[in-house]
Amino acid sequence: MELGFLGGDIHFDDSEDWTLDNSYNGVDFYSVAIHEMGHSLGLGHSSEPNSIMNPYYTGPQPQDIGYDDILGMHSLYISRTLPEDHVHFLPSTIQPQLSPRVPNKPHVHWSSFSHETCTDDNIVTLESVTTYKPEVSTRKNNNIDECQGNFDAISCFRGEIFVFKYSLLWRLNNPGSIQPRYPVQLLRFFQVLADSSQAIVKIDAAYERPDSNIVLFHGNSYYVFNGNHLIENSPRPIMDYGFPHFVDRVDAVMMYGVPPITYLFSGEYFWMYDDQHKLLLQRHRSIKEHFKGVRTPIDDVLTWKSGDTYFFTGNQYWKFDHNHNKTEDGYPKNAAEFLLGCNS
Repeated sequence: MELGFLGGDIHFDDSEDWTLDNSYNGVDFYSVAIHEMGHSLGLGHSSEPNSIMNPYYTGPQPQDIGYDDILGMHSLYISRTLPEDHVHFLPSTIQPQLSPRVPNKPHVHWSSFSHETCTDDNIVTLESVTTYKPEVSTRKNNNIDECQGNFDAISCFRGEIFVFKYSLLWRLNNPGSIQPRYPVQLLRFFQVLADSSQAIVKIDAAYERPDSNIVLFHGNSYYVFNGNHLIENSPRPIMDYGFPHFVDRVDAVMMYGVPPITYLFSGEYFWMYDDQHKLLLQRHRSIKEHFKGVRTPIDDVLTWKSGDTYFFTGNQYWKFDHNHNKTEDGYPKNAAEFLLGCNS
């Protein structure tokens, strides 16, 4: 939206008691300024409490930009195709390019943001979990046929579906709705993995923890990613989770319940894990006994926004009915058709 000569301007009310010493005796100038600079750059509000674009002032805040802020800037300035980019799109993933959301009108913040609501219209749409620009392949990798299924990992990050297969990564708004310019190279998207001490060929399983950090499993190791860097001395051995000695990899992960409990699947067994207290909640249990109708070993598990849970093995998937503790009638169905829109 054209804002004229006021576009990008910031107004600070001189009647406020502005402070520069991180005290709660007034309004912290730096906390408000960094929020307003985000608007000047085109960001809307975010519902995430750690984002500088959260609309509610709660006192002095750290000046590090948050997870959502990076994603919003990626949406506005990196993922948008410019004339000089000369990007060649993969035919199977072309979707209409959506314009990033920007504030629909200029506004002024005073000592509190409480007079403004944080609705779907002013929340920044998440665009990526990294500040690196995806490397888009100019030709199809004949060694990877997504329509054959056999996906390595499927997970939900920040309200989007991520599908991993060997060296490629797809992002979906919904099942069957691939985002523009995908798939991309896995190690270009998660470039920190390429820079780590171990070579990563593919991802076995992945999930977003309740603290918003992303965990990626590869063999007998796991990596914790905070949106910018690997943290917690990654890579770490999966034995940190308290698995018995016979577990050498994690096949799939599911978050389910309120508050969410982490379900970890390996071979014929699964474990329930409390991420907050870093504790296994039970011994290993049989997948076939608890999730009746699901074929093992499981390749992937996806719990979508509605609470629906899908189990994937090979190129088949099952929708699970938690109320009756069994798969729904009419399954299995074609996994690649469901996720990527492949013709059966």
